[in-house]
Amino acid sequence: MRLDSRHDRSKLASPVGLLALEGRSHPVVGPAAFAEHDGVIYMTTSRHAAKVRLLRRRPRAAFALTWPDLALVLSGPIEIYDPRSLTSSWRAVRRAPALLAGMAAYLLQNAAYMAGYLGDRDRVPGGWWPHDRVLIALRVQRRRGFRLPPLDAPRAMPPALLPGSVAAALALRPLAYVSWVGPLGPELAPSGWAPDGDGMLALPLGRIGALQAGRRVTLALERPHPYRATQMVGASLWGALASEPDARRRVLLRYGRLPAGRAWRMELQGASWWTGFERGRTRLERAAVSAAPWGAADRSAEKDASPAAGGF
Repeated sequence: MRLDSRHDRSKLASPVGLLALEGRSHPVVGPAAFAEHDGVIYMTTSRHAAKVRLLRRRPRAAFALTWPDLALVLSGPIEIYDPRSLTSSWRAVRRAPALLAGMAAYLLQNAAYMAGYLGDRDRVPGGWWPHDRVLIALRVQRRRGFRLPPLDAPRAMPPALLPGSVAAALALRPLAYVSWVGPLGPELAPSGWAPDGDGMLALPLGRIGALQAGRRVTLALERPHPYRATQMVGASLWGALASEPDARRRVLLRYGRLPAGRAWRMELQGASWWTGFERGRTRLERAAVSAAPWGAADRSAEKDASPAAGGF
């Protein structure tokens, strides 16, 4: 699959995409700068990011791009190219022409973010500079498009398990993405959302037959910035779906109209959030809140399934 004239990248509602991975207990979703070349989505990240460990264990992913009237979800297998690995370097040599073209496209498309890095150089952790990064290549095997209606929803504060500043930054974001793991790997779909006490209501904007009561899902919200990774804010809330007969009507109270589809209540089990290169996490079962900069000592993908905001 190649992005063509129907997918004008200059008209993207967000200059970055959302990357969904398979975590141990729930999908892990976070933003990632990207470029497409010859049917492959190229991204980079710190070699210390939790997403690298997750992808090495389960090398499949889904990636969502958003236009004002369209969401495009791409999915397929992942390859990681690490210049410090002999095996990885040999694979890179064999694919050198394609990788060089992909990296050239990435550098050109994300020049603004690189300038933002330089402007915020005192706030960027050492592990996120070019010398400590790896290349991620998603070979697109499947795609699905979702037509988006005009979304104009009033302010709605996400649940209290998010810090107040993060919740306030996301309160006006009308579009979320719901993620789950299917037989072929992680999946993503655009979704309306509304808070519901200590839970969330989600109304996927498309017919998703795979969703059912008890399925573990993640709902992701983000507030991007056109060129400064340090100013990005987002959150992933995870839990299990539950049937709620009145859920659709209550979501529509916020939006007015949305396409036909079933709404669900999410029984939340925890949340991760990011503000630039800092992240935090809450697990409801332990009522514990933690916050630390990216690249801190606890990087274990088993302990920290937070999305890496530094997909940039």
